[in-house]
Amino acid sequence: MKRVALRGSWDTPPTPVRKWELTDANTFIQRLSLDAPSISLKGSLTLETDFGEWETKDTAIPVAKEISPAHTKAVGHKVATAFGAKPLSRRKVGFALCGNCDDHADPHKRSPEHCSRIAAIVRALEERKELASFLVNLSQTPRLATDAELLTVHTKGYLNKLQRLISNTTPQVSSKEHNKEVNDKAADEFDSIYMTAKSAEAARLSAGSAIQCVETVCRGELTVAAAAIRPPGHHAEAHCAMGFCFFNNAALATKRALDLGMKRVLIVDQDIHHGNGTQRAFWDDERVLYFSVHRWDNGRFYPHNDVESAPSCVGPKDTPAAGKTVNVAFCDGEMGDLEYRAVWESVLLPIANEFNPDMIIFSAGFDAAEGDPIGRYHVSPSCFGSMVSSLLTRCPTSKAVLLLEGGYNTAVTAEAFCECIRALTFSSDPSKSGKIPCEWPDNSQWTSVKDQAIAAINKTIEYQSPYWSSLLPVSRSNIDGGRTLVPR
Repeated sequence: MKRVALRGSWDTPPTPVRKWELTDANTFIQRLSLDAPSISLKGSLTLETDFGEWETKDTAIPVAKEISPAHTKAVGHKVATAFGAKPLSRRKVGFALCGNCDDHADPHKRSPEHCSRIAAIVRALEERKELASFLVNLSQTPRLATDAELLTVHTKGYLNKLQRLISNTTPQVSSKEHNKEVNDKAADEFDSIYMTAKSAEAARLSAGSAIQCVETVCRGELTVAAAAIRPPGHHAEAHCAMGFCFFNNAALATKRALDLGMKRVLIVDQDIHHGNGTQRAFWDDERVLYFSVHRWDNGRFYPHNDVESAPSCVGPKDTPAAGKTVNVAFCDGEMGDLEYRAVWESVLLPIANEFNPDMIIFSAGFDAAEGDPIGRYHVSPSCFGSMVSSLLTRCPTSKAVLLLEGGYNTAVTAEAFCECIRALTFSSDPSKSGKIPCEWPDNSQWTSVKDQAIAAINKTIEYQSPYWSSLLPVSRSNIDGGRTLVPR
């Protein structure tokens, strides 16, 4: 074996979730029968299929019909108090979902990348009916990514290799034994991958859902969309699978967006691991700005690259693509909300303002969240929502697509995903709404930003400042002539 197909450690194997399917066009999330009581659903949730945009008039948040009038009034009053007297305009979010069955599951039942990650998101939406009322079903007819689509990022040789791996070379073997055989062969070929005979199909469906979100937004049917999908994608490179990823969902979605007329695409990778595959896919493409904030530890953290995920990696120098690769690489220290806000305010938002993207694609990994067994950082679910809100506020004309990547504490990942969905629902058109709700840590806490985070930010700014005029070094105060850590 090249390397054990794990990216961290955990105490218990995942709880399997039995397969479920959509049964009609209106029912999107059916009642699930789950083995784990902690993530069981007690009802069903129906989502709209109408793409028409709409705004709230009397309250800031419309609620589903199942909620009582008294509760509706209470929810509306709470939101109006929190965000001001002017009701905020809300918009619908296209929503795709796949990976909720156990066809793609670790035969050894050791991996944290399992289907209950999606089931937990389903449960969270079931509990937030007022949020789910904004979702538009894009998965009535989920589709597999085609060979032609996959070949915009991946090689033909790689697609052929995946097909060879799932071929049954041992006649009359059980499906369980066949899956173990496939998994053993994949472990010899790839880094940190588990695989079954159904994994390639599951990965095609995940990629197809990502592309479907982009197509819906580019056609103008909606302005924002999100996909709760697995397997994830940002580690997958042109020629190989790695790090739980088979096909690079974000890269494939970006390629499709460019084909459909988007001139400038910003990819924001907030997964705690560097998205090596996504970065390589657009290394010399000046139309795509790849931004990643990740745990680096000088190459000691997965994907264990001390060069490509470093702040000094800015794209091919002396070309128009220079500066279109931006890496904020944390070393040591356990980062949280304050440190991520400092990165957004000091690096991403100024660069995004200059780049002025037509579309933003979020590689939405949540393994930097508090309680994640792999990342071991301390970012709150609301902070992930604020990352989305602040960027949409800074780029109000940009379309946006959010794609699930990592995140292995299922409950926290589900909550963070819902916070991001909530952020997407708020209109970023200043003429239609007030300020998009953003729950950053209070300004008075700036003095608590970790020294390691300030050092990482300034290292990125040092390498990026030749390409972006708005970047200045940061500090806790202005005594050294730099920019203080204050929101713009």
